[in-house]
Amino acid sequence: MKKQKNSGIRGSFAVAEAVRLRLWRPFPFEEFREVVKDVELLVVLDRAISFGMGSPVLSEVRSALYKRRKKLSIVGFIGELGGRDLSVNDFKYMVSRALEKMKAIEQGEEIETEMIGVRK
Repeated sequence: MKKQKNSGIRGSFAVAEAVRLRLWRPFPFEEFREVVKDVELLVVLDRAISFGMGSPVLSEVRSALYKRRKKLSIVGFIGELGGRDLSVNDFKYMVSRALEKMKAIEQGEEIETEMIGVRK
């Protein structure tokens, strides 16, 4: 698992950091929990879609953090499908949408995973 700072997004928003999973199976539950222990908003970008389930990585992340005592909002996006790339503006959009969705989560609303960078 690799943690890195994102200065392009960080300047526009609060603190933005990226955690890149390098291993899918077995999922690094303990290490992941340790890396995100002080996070209030977690944005998950999945580069795959599983029909009937949505985002596979988001599902694993939610499982890893299910018993967490501290309040955490988890927002999912699916992007980079079919070899498409996301721009810095796409990431800025995801962070701003995630902040909006965080408010909705705090009010008890359910939110859906949003697809980004695909034809509509």
